[in-house]
Amino acid sequence: MQTNILIAAIAATFAFGAAAQAQVALTAGELNLAYSAFTDETSVNKLTLGGSAELGFSPNFGVQGDLRLNQLGFIDDNATNAALHAVYHVDDTFAMGAFYGADQLDGDTQDFYGLEVAYDNELTAFEAYLGQGKSDGETGTLIGFSGSYALNDQFSLGGSVDSANIDGLDATRISLDADYRFTDNIAVNGEIGNVNADLGGGSDSEPYVGIGATVTFGAARGATFGQRSILNFLPGL
Repeated sequence: MQTNILIAAIAATFAFGAAAQAQVALTAGELNLAYSAFTDETSVNKLTLGGSAELGFSPNFGVQGDLRLNQLGFIDDNATNAALHAVYHVDDTFAMGAFYGADQLDGDTQDFYGLEVAYDNELTAFEAYLGQGKSDGETGTLIGFSGSYALNDQFSLGGSVDSANIDGLDATRISLDADYRFTDNIAVNGEIGNVNADLGGGSDSEPYVGIGATVTFGAARGATFGQRSILNFLPGL
């Protein structure tokens, strides 16, 4: 899969959606704030402020944009992440999409692209993606799965597995999380997990914890797809 194929798919969604329905509407979105750190080395931490917004061109077609700012405590620097998703809603519960995005840190940019699916019937939710990332001319694989189950109207439990193999980095992140919803639009989240990484011939495994808060608008689920980023393999939400 090449980058221009994904860009063409996203552009086609814009064009088709605009032709299908001239009226463009903001259908869903979310704002989130999160903090996470390794449990053994708390100086390795990340504070993230981000958001997503989805524009609907028709009942089936839309485009989601993501933007995040990350404060990385262990190097005292900022990193940014931006992504664009072409979204096709098969029905009220199932969606398919294509994404393209980029992470930037200290003047270095890593871009990534891929395909994704999401399912949400208010009781159970599932999301998966498969993509590629590029760094210094090297291409690698990104893959992830996540799911959650609502125990009641306010409390849900879930987990995720993400894996990356790119530019000498071979990393896997596994997490368990819990969400408590105060209202239909405001929720807090807690997460525990572990990152296992091989980099430059060395390997390490570190547990981490994270907390966060999310405000959604439009559709009850918020944005259709999660935010894609290679920076996700740093600890946290």
